[in-house]
Amino acid sequence: MNATLKQGSLEMPSADVQRLWFATLKKEWTSLAVLPSHPGGSAVPLARALAKVAAMQKDAPIKLITAENTDLAGASRLIIEMTSHTAQGGLAIIALDSVISNPAGIPVALAADAALLSVELREADVDSGRRTLELLGEAKFVGAVSYENELR
Repeated sequence: MNATLKQGSLEMPSADVQRLWFATLKKEWTSLAVLPSHPGGSAVPLARALAKVAAMQKDAPIKLITAENTDLAGASRLIIEMTSHTAQGGLAIIALDSVISNPAGIPVALAADAALLSVELREADVDSGRRTLELLGEAKFVGAVSYENELR
């Protein structure tokens, strides 16, 4: 699913998500890859919640790109979509699969300006998180967020 979000049409996300959004802004970016730290995880709820805050806070058009199950050919198209949107002044938030289970997300995450690691408590393991950091390089990440409940 790809969506461009507009201000004023969304329910207010939780205070935790709002704080997380502002924490991501400590590094300058126009494209943010959000990915789970472990195979089988999903970054879509987190990416969607961040896009909601972005749409309320930023004047730029926000594009949410859900890229789970992308193959290598699809990765190239996603990079073009992401960079075209940001070149026109927008912000792109891309939800990827774990790059451990789906390496097609690696070129997309590397093409993004920044990445955010989503760590689902009781599901994620330390080794997968470390491997993800190694694959993309620690400098790519604005941080990591752990959560236990469904994000709003």
